[in-house]
Amino acid sequence: MKRLALAVAATLALPFSVQANDGQRIAQLEQQVSMLINRVSQLQKNQTVIAKEIGLLEGERITTDEAVPLQGAVLEGSESAKIAIMEFTDIQCPYCKKFSLETYPKLKKDFIDTDKVIFANRQNPLSIHEQATEASAHLICANQQGKFAQVKEALFTESDLVKQEKWQEIGAIKSLDQDSLSACLDNEKIYQQIALDKKLAKALGITKTPTFVIGLHNKGKLESWKKLEGAPKYEDLREIIDRLIEKN
Repeated sequence: MKRLALAVAATLALPFSVQANDGQRIAQLEQQVSMLINRVSQLQKNQTVIAKEIGLLEGERITTDEAVPLQGAVLEGSESAKIAIMEFTDIQCPYCKKFSLETYPKLKKDFIDTDKVIFANRQNPLSIHEQATEASAHLICANQQGKFAQVKEALFTESDLVKQEKWQEIGAIKSLDQDSLSACLDNEKIYQQIALDKKLAKALGITKTPTFVIGLHNKGKLESWKKLEGAPKYEDLREIIDRLIEKN
């Protein structure tokens, strides 16, 4: 009888033991699921950061309601100018060359030198032009020596030497301090600046060169802007600027 009583007692206690073990397992599973959810969430955040950095998110596009910063660009003209023009250029682009040599001198004389327009130079070397990035690097380095305008003109006028990468045969580059130029070209920050210019171009939806962003200048930012693709005739550009000046 005693053995039978012990057997019955053990049988009755079994479900409670099983329930206790199941409860522990459920708790462990819930903890593991929670950890997995946290890991997935972190991975999604990391993917978002990477996507932003390489410009894959459509949300990273800058709209015409948002201001475009002038910071980082090579600026020409007065900070008091009411109108701002930002150019995204490629030194090996024939239309960029046309604008720079034919239209820009008139624009500079009539609007930049008269403090009506501040002009922001940005680089956007296209992958189809093999020497364009290196040309942009020489241009940014020339700016550190106060020779931006001279070297930009020379890179366009002596485009055959650019294509052959005979940088030292380009007069305006040859006249630079060569030790400073060499150190500058070895500085990774120069290429980071070019990459930032290209990233901004992508955020603005720019795919061609030259492309101009034209609008109102307000404390180092370009506001109420519009894009203009290709090399505009001076008369057309002047009309746009005059209209902006009249309205503001």
